[in-house]
Amino acid sequence: MSNKNYDIAVIGGGHNGLVCANYLARAGLSVAVFEGRDQVGGCCTTDEILPEYRNSTLAYSLNQFDKDVEQDLHLAHHGLKTLKRRTGAISLLPDGRYLSIGAAPQDNHAEIAKFSEKDADAHLAFRQELDECAYILRRYMQRRAPNFSGGMNEIWDFFKAGRRFRRLSVSRKEKLMNLMTMSLGDYLDLWFDHDAIKGFYSAFGLLGNYVHPYASGSAYSLLQNLGEIDGNARYVEGGMGALSSALVKSAESKGVEIFTGSSVQEVLTDTDQDRPVGHGIKLSDGRFIRAKRVVANCTPSVLYTQLLGEQNLPAGFLKRMRNYKYSSGTLKINVAMKDLPKFTALTSRGDQSVFLNRPINICPSLEYAERAFHDGRIRGFARRPVISMSIPTLSDPSLAPEGHHVASIMCQHYGFNLPDDLEWSNIVDEAVDDVFDLLESHAPGFRDLVVGHTAVTPREMEAKFGLTGGDIYHGAMQLNQMFAFRPAAKFADYRTPVENLYICGAGAHPGGGVTGLPGKLCAAEVLKDAA
Repeated sequence: MSNKNYDIAVIGGGHNGLVCANYLARAGLSVAVFEGRDQVGGCCTTDEILPEYRNSTLAYSLNQFDKDVEQDLHLAHHGLKTLKRRTGAISLLPDGRYLSIGAAPQDNHAEIAKFSEKDADAHLAFRQELDECAYILRRYMQRRAPNFSGGMNEIWDFFKAGRRFRRLSVSRKEKLMNLMTMSLGDYLDLWFDHDAIKGFYSAFGLLGNYVHPYASGSAYSLLQNLGEIDGNARYVEGGMGALSSALVKSAESKGVEIFTGSSVQEVLTDTDQDRPVGHGIKLSDGRFIRAKRVVANCTPSVLYTQLLGEQNLPAGFLKRMRNYKYSSGTLKINVAMKDLPKFTALTSRGDQSVFLNRPINICPSLEYAERAFHDGRIRGFARRPVISMSIPTLSDPSLAPEGHHVASIMCQHYGFNLPDDLEWSNIVDEAVDDVFDLLESHAPGFRDLVVGHTAVTPREMEAKFGLTGGDIYHGAMQLNQMFAFRPAAKFADYRTPVENLYICGAGAHPGGGVTGLPGKLCAAEVLKDAA
């Protein structure tokens, strides 16, 4: 590692850190990325389950990735290949039936009518409302959030944001506020009567969201995960590690230096002035890296309670960071299989392979979701969890030997802290067995197909990937931690209380998911200050 000074030092080589480094280097700045692990990518990596069986370790789809980022950084030129998968999802039901809902709402009437004619009639308007609100919010997500720091520029930003909201019809305002403030359960109860339809959508509303389905504000997550069933459904050929590889190649083509195995111990500040000035980092091996500006792609908790001394932060801000909520309640299981599972509910489909190229969910009702939540809170992990299973080898056969498959299984709800002095290392096999038992009940013979698996627990998410509290979103996606409050009022513009120190990870606006937007929007603010 050279001893030269840099314009920018980026802490963490996750996808947002790499996106930010790309944009900054593209503007002519000297940039170095420091990653503590031996590989970059953060949650976007591809690892072996067994020899010849590979899968995306945590994040597993490219549904939400910003198309402008993809084009600006010429990721296709640097090796990124995306694969479309079938849109929509399947929900498996305990009575042996299934519910399949696709991306085109007008095509779903007959399928839903098998359960409820009334709900089938309501569904088109329901999806139109979701799509309409998602479009409105996407416009806010693609811009820097209004900040509370004062000054004419911020007043103007508030005015523009408020003007966009005021231009919406009263009906649209009401729809948007319902989704932002209501509980997932209450919102679905407004629309539907039948458990199967409510269960179908609650599975997506609870993905990475460790909340009771009737908790206020939980309906918003429907918009967060809508990409799982809409027309943007995509995989990355070679798994999500191939996204990180393309980002690395793009960054290095612009002169970015990337150092792995380089854990950051401290952000250096100059406290001789009225305001502390960030001017570099100290690595865990004792080396100092000088940089005019530091950009952190870690959780707010790691940055503000581990890498910075508390003397550098206002007391109120530090209190918020110490009490920031982290809880996605997720267990990720990657499975190697010698064949496709055969689901009892789908026997009438004949060859299930094409039909299974979409999420396969188990969440038959809101009541089921409630029990999973209470189970997770009381005993530490759900005995009958909410499950979303995807089989990427149906789009990308390169991940497994010919005729074999791998599956990604996202499961809810699992606590970071377990009761009765239990440790995740001691009970992970039991938790995985519960998931396999549940899948076996829907696909007899499933266990016999499994040739190997890996599981990433909430504890391992923190220890290995730096996800505080095992939160895959760098902080709970709830209203008081979103938009102008992510991570805190006055600091939603990627700047921090320390001058020349910025945060570019999912703990900043617009939050979690593999979007690349926090990295892109942070880079824009850094470039304003560097001009």
